[in-house]
Amino acid sequence: MSVPVIDLGDFDVLAALQLTEADLQAPWEFEPAPTKLQRFGDAVARQQRFGAVRFPSDAARARGFRGFNFVLFPSAIVAPMSVVIRDDPGVEI
Repeated sequence: MSVPVIDLGDFDVLAALQLTEADLQAPWEFEPAPTKLQRFGDAVARQQRFGAVRFPSDAARARGFRGFNFVLFPSAIVAPMSVVIRDDPGVEI
């Protein structure tokens, strides 16, 4: 059984969560209060239904291509769930 993942690279998922691409790229380091995306991340971290969030990579975007990062929530990943990471050709990493 695979871990349920919230995919913030999917525009339909973003719309359902009332998030935008701008929310994903909003600066956070010197904000006086948590950003919309930080509040979302905190809510996901507190639940047990989803084991990961996939989100667009700022570093990849800055280099001109589309890439993704994952945040895993180990407390939500319980047997018989598992996480398998594959590269673009589908080879298990």
